[in-house]
Amino acid sequence: MTWLRGAACFVSGLVLTVACVTSEVSRINDADYPPKGSECPIKVFPSTTPDYEWEDIASVKAHCHDFVGRDACVQKIREDACALGGDTVDGFTDGESGEANILIATVAIKTGEARKKIGETPSKPRAAEEPAVAGGCSPPCSPGYACTDGTCTGLCNPPCPEGARCNQQRMCEAIFPAAPPSETASP
Repeated sequence: MTWLRGAACFVSGLVLTVACVTSEVSRINDADYPPKGSECPIKVFPSTTPDYEWEDIASVKAHCHDFVGRDACVQKIREDACALGGDTVDGFTDGESGEANILIATVAIKTGEARKKIGETPSKPRAAEEPAVAGGCSPPCSPGYACTDGTCTGLCNPPCPEGARCNQQRMCEAIFPAAPPSETASP
């Protein structure tokens, strides 16, 4: 049955290929920026934060069928950034779900001038409700992830029950206790 979906995307041609690419937008703040044209210029920082002052607008999660590939996800995120009035996309996180590629990124808007790059780019200031963590993550974690002891870990919604952990696809999975050491008989 899953091959039928792939065939449907293939047969659909360019007219319906859009149906093979969807996105979910989660607003980060209440600011409402005017939308820009569909091909507006977007600065992309796939694995780091911008080298200038910025304000986050939203988190975008793009789903792309394997047939259209990751580039279609990137293009969808760029289009969503323009529609949100953004000019920056940063902090990509890749994942998979069945036959779909998933790409999550933050949409932002430039608010200030370029920062001097001396060593590592400083991370964004933490929100008041977000506790500071010793041994922070570099680069900063993408939306939907939290920095725990210097490692980005997924935040499942709803939170995982006791005895389970949130994996990279932000799905709960059982935690199996380590097997006890085997006892070997001495000769």
